[in-house]
Amino acid sequence: MFAHRLTGIHALPVELLTRIIVLGAEDDYPYTDSPFLLKPDQNYYAIPSTQFQLTASHVCQHWRHVALRTPSLWTTLYFREYSHTFRAEAYLARCSPNPNRRLDILVDTVAPQDHIPGVTICLDELTTIFSLIMPHVTCWRAFHLKIRDNDCKLLARKNLGGSGPAPNLETLQLYHFEDFVTPQNLYIATYRPPVRIFSNSLPKLRNVSLIGVNLPWEQSPYLINLHALELALHSDSIRPPYKFWDRMLRHSPDLQRLFLHYSGPRNQDGTEDLVWTTLDDGKGKGKEDEYILLESLWELSLTDLDPDYLCVVLNRLVMPNVKKLSLDLPDQDFTPFVELIAPCNLSIDPAQPPAIPHPNQDESYPVPLGSSVHHSYDAVDSYSSSGGDSWATTYNYSTPSSGSSTPVHSPMSSSAHSATSSLGTSVTSPTTTTSISVSPLSNNGSTLFKRVPLPRLATTLETLIITALECELSSWRTLIQSLLVLETLEVNFWKVTVTGHTGDGNFSAWSALVGRVAEEAKVGACGSEVVRRERMVLPRLRRCKLAGLSGPDVRRIISEREGADVGQQTYSGGCERGVEWLVVEDKFTRVDKDLTDVFEKGVWVSEGEDEKKMYWKGRWVKVQRIIEEEEEDEEEDDDEADEEGEADDEQGEEQSRGEDGENEEAEEDMDERDAEEEESAEEDQELTAELDLEVVADKASARGTSTSTFASASESGASVRPSRRNDIHRGTE
Repeated sequence: MFAHRLTGIHALPVELLTRIIVLGAEDDYPYTDSPFLLKPDQNYYAIPSTQFQLTASHVCQHWRHVALRTPSLWTTLYFREYSHTFRAEAYLARCSPNPNRRLDILVDTVAPQDHIPGVTICLDELTTIFSLIMPHVTCWRAFHLKIRDNDCKLLARKNLGGSGPAPNLETLQLYHFEDFVTPQNLYIATYRPPVRIFSNSLPKLRNVSLIGVNLPWEQSPYLINLHALELALHSDSIRPPYKFWDRMLRHSPDLQRLFLHYSGPRNQDGTEDLVWTTLDDGKGKGKEDEYILLESLWELSLTDLDPDYLCVVLNRLVMPNVKKLSLDLPDQDFTPFVELIAPCNLSIDPAQPPAIPHPNQDESYPVPLGSSVHHSYDAVDSYSSSGGDSWATTYNYSTPSSGSSTPVHSPMSSSAHSATSSLGTSVTSPTTTTSISVSPLSNNGSTLFKRVPLPRLATTLETLIITALECELSSWRTLIQSLLVLETLEVNFWKVTVTGHTGDGNFSAWSALVGRVAEEAKVGACGSEVVRRERMVLPRLRRCKLAGLSGPDVRRIISEREGADVGQQTYSGGCERGVEWLVVEDKFTRVDKDLTDVFEKGVWVSEGEDEKKMYWKGRWVKVQRIIEEEEEDEEEDDDEADEEGEADDEQGEEQSRGEDGENEEAEEDMDERDAEEEESAEEDQELTAELDLEVVADKASARGTSTSTFASASESGASVRPSRRNDIHRGTE
């Protein structure tokens, strides 16, 4: 009587269901954190897509019908196993009806010695993959290729060098990592000059990552208008000459991310072609000491660079708006670099004035200072009749001492060359001061902007990640104490080394996180009122991830920082509450009972006695445990132990086989002697001999039965094991 009607989610219009599936697939978008899916770490394994669209297509027939007819769901092609080529064929067939399709492709090969035919990807499989994806090169949006041997590299050169234009390619990542073993193999892999790729036609290219791969720099006009640039693992001979480095950066005004991992512009060697000059000054010659303004850059990552080289490179860059800084600089003294970037001399925009207290206000907020040294500020504050604040402020800044070993354009805090104090105190440094009038800033017009690589680091840096760093104590303190708006801090204290513990022999690198900064400001119409106060370093810290610390150290940091704001406003000398604390547990700290107790219970932060002084008030601060993956050396030790165990087992088996052989020979000799004795026996012993033979026959019969039983059991076991392997294989598929 009534027509059958769909109910529930099946009643949704196809358009809405399609939108739901598309949004679900977007949650799995691989480029949320970075445009580059591969990292210069050979052990890094990019997390593959969860293939939400594939799951959705298996829910029911209706959903599958909708998903298969939505081409935008099938444009991500990952190749890590040979079976992925068949999946890619199906994906390409599903998205091909859309003429505007954009393909995101990742190809991850393995070294020949690690190759498993039919499972992983090496030369033969890579040939199949290129034949599958090259006809669609005009539809590529992102291409990531990781090569692990020279033969695969030659195949990639052939396909990319002979390819036509890629008009829609936005992200290009080429990665070549190989264990060359011998100098001859290294020469074979690197003697060929680089080739032009995609016919030099990449009009939409915005993100470039070259890891162990170089291009013909002088013949790559597409390396401009970039948004993200990563250069990694380049020996000096294959790095871009400075004039082409200058061109890449100067003609990329919208560059947002810069990653340098043992790479950068090529060093000067005295030849005219490698002099660090701009590309052209309009008269056929380049200019030296020309600054490159990267106003849009917000993320900077520096890894495994020489300190002197790093300072020279940064001295030519001006990056006023960096929000995220990652440092992995081990094994050398990077004090000059830290002094170069430490925001000792602040540049404050009057449009966002420093928050110093007004005489008519009760609350006070931190003055933007960047050092543990006592600073003197002459601030003239005019209060408008409308009730707002108008700022015309002049600040006095400490200048570096004349004996500094810092690079030429590096401003330094006076604390960097003076005796430092213990935590919680301030020191007045006998340095000269220079008055700088701060007016509305133009990034091109400010003198300070032309002298400092990171002029606004104190008021712009929100995330700092330090994997490894070695520097002097004063520079380390200055850097940490200067960061006013830092919200996320990650430090591996196993690899952070501070030197020069002047007057503070018990100082540890982590102690800088609980220091206090003394501040002084003159306010009022004539500057007659002086405001003095102390504040905790990193006042806006919201997330802190620490590694390489013991349980007592973690307790000290958390209790002091969380207790600094007790009974006060958040910014009235204290710091942010509700910080997310994360601590890494590795193989060294795993046996730390105090740290285990911190993970299980948290850290108690006392808030003083109650009003009646009956008990102590306080709260528990939770600490999240981050378990670090096992190190490679542990795996190698386990492998060696396994190999030694196998060798011992083999030796034991050989020894047992030898003993069994000797026993068998002895038994044969005994049998021969028994036979001789039986033949020479007297007739009166015939009956006894016959009885003995019957007993021997019975024993032999028993032995034959047990042997046949063992053989049948072995055959049964042999027939069972292959079927079990097949079941496991089918389950894996």
